[in-house]
Amino acid sequence: MRIPVHRLRDPRRPGARCAEITRAYVAAFLDRTLRHRPAPLMNGPSAAYPDVVRQSR
Repeated sequence: MRIPVHRLRDPRRPGARCAEITRAYVAAFLDRTLRHRPAPLMNGPSAAYPDVVRQSR
């Protein structure tokens, strides 16, 4: 299984913003992987988090 890697465009974000982004992506990953629920955040760019870039390995 290929897992996309997400990274911040600018890693100098305030800590609260980084924590918010991390929580959102971890929750989306767990929803999709463990609960078999839709997780649109994992499908591509998000207007809510424009500072996150998706990379495939």
